[in-house]
Amino acid sequence: MIDIAAIITTRNRPTFLRRALYSVAQQRYQPAEVIVVDDASDYDVARLLRSSPISVRLIRLPEHRGASGTRNIGAAAARSSVLAFLDDDDEWLPDYLERVAHAFLHGRAEVSCCSFIAVSSSGEEYDEKAAPVRLIGRDFLVRNPGLRGSNLAVAAEVFTAVGGFDEALPSFNDIDIGIRLADANLRYVPISERLVRYHAHDGLRLSTPGTTLKKETCRLFLAKHGARMSLQDRHYFCHKARTMWKVSIESD
Repeated sequence: MIDIAAIITTRNRPTFLRRALYSVAQQRYQPAEVIVVDDASDYDVARLLRSSPISVRLIRLPEHRGASGTRNIGAAAARSSVLAFLDDDDEWLPDYLERVAHAFLHGRAEVSCCSFIAVSSSGEEYDEKAAPVRLIGRDFLVRNPGLRGSNLAVAAEVFTAVGGFDEALPSFNDIDIGIRLADANLRYVPISERLVRYHAHDGLRLSTPGTTLKKETCRLFLAKHGARMSLQDRHYFCHKARTMWKVSIESD
């Protein structure tokens, strides 16, 4: 047996949170603890959790901390040896934690990721990002090769050693920690099965294109990792910022 903490981060999305909690309750391999970190929601999350299908420990933040801050707080509160993160708008399929436990017990993993199923706003499912075959730092410089918060399981001591999620980055925090995990030369075990549902929806995301926040995040990420980018990488990153994220950073 291996003890796994399920860490769910949430903010102002009660319907999504209920779905995420239900997906944890349906796991064939149950977590040792479930921690919900409420990022200063405007409604009574504690009241919602009273009808949770699974026992939950709530951490309510008095001020908004963002995705990285809430994940780090949940990780610091966990007592388990493995941390598994879940965003409130995603859900785990029932075999997910069982496959994570197998990766850590039998594969001696220090980090694992699984592949994704995406669900469109109309309910249509399709294959989305696959888990990286290997963790290579350069692969994360201009794209996300398949590591997101909701498919990341990591040994608690490793998470602490690499410094957790970077709270200075409002987004790109997943590819940033991917770079640092890759640089640490850890034992990574990919899970090829698609065991996390990523839900598309109309709500505001940190990745929403064209926002001032998105531009600032691009600048911060480039300042942090630009020195290890090739000239081609930098050009591609700026092109992607302009065409995909609708922000211009060439003159910054």
